[in-house]
Amino acid sequence: MAVYRQVHVSFWQDPFILNLTPEEKYFYLYLMTNSKTSQCGIYEISKKVMMFETGYHLETVEKLLNRFIEYGKVAYDEETGEIFLLNWPKYNWNKSDRVLKCIAKELELVKSNRLLEAYNKTMDSLCIPYEYSMDSPGEEKEEEKEKEEDIVPYQAIVDLFHELCPSLPKLMRLTNNRRTAIKNRWKEYGDLEAFRTLFAKAEASDFLSGRNGKWTNCNFDWLMKPSNMVKVLEGNYDNPKPKDEPKPDLEFYLPKEGA
Repeated sequence: MAVYRQVHVSFWQDPFILNLTPEEKYFYLYLMTNSKTSQCGIYEISKKVMMFETGYHLETVEKLLNRFIEYGKVAYDEETGEIFLLNWPKYNWNKSDRVLKCIAKELELVKSNRLLEAYNKTMDSLCIPYEYSMDSPGEEKEEEKEKEEDIVPYQAIVDLFHELCPSLPKLMRLTNNRRTAIKNRWKEYGDLEAFRTLFAKAEASDFLSGRNGKWTNCNFDWLMKPSNMVKVLEGNYDNPKPKDEPKPDLEFYLPKEGA
């Protein structure tokens, strides 16, 4: 299936674009239309890929990327190699149910918590209720929301996290992204015991809790990602079991000759 990225004709008359150098215009247009772009505006792309596809040297790519970070147009996570076009939701919002489902799936695959937080702030500033379709009347949406809240115990799951994971950062807000993640995990497991086990295992793990000092990025959003939740529940992050003590020398217990 073909994938298209739309660029409005007013792009070239935008005051910000008019003040860019030709090099910057080309690079910004590339960031909005390359093959790695996504519906949510966050996607994974390495600087080397940018270099090969634009024809720029790596130094030029880094220079241009830093400029647009300074301009407040993109955010880039060096650790995960993911980029977020900060104005993407503003100009590419679509109320289609299919698009909303696509965005929800894409957000679950985002590795960078910092970019997810930036996405949440952007959506909050735009006042876009992106979890629900905008096609239905407001009253119907409220009724659907109330029915859903009766089924999915959002607050109970958050309370469990705070109770069982004192070593991890507390949630300040139950954002739409978090509600979507909780709802999807609830559909998969449908039992508070699964979440209780998840949080208990995370706190007991020296790695996930940060007690061993090797990694300190575990949080609620990380635990709610489908692949991470499965790994934690399956015990992939459990503390290593202590090695068995060496077996005693059997000869020690043998009676001496003539005894």
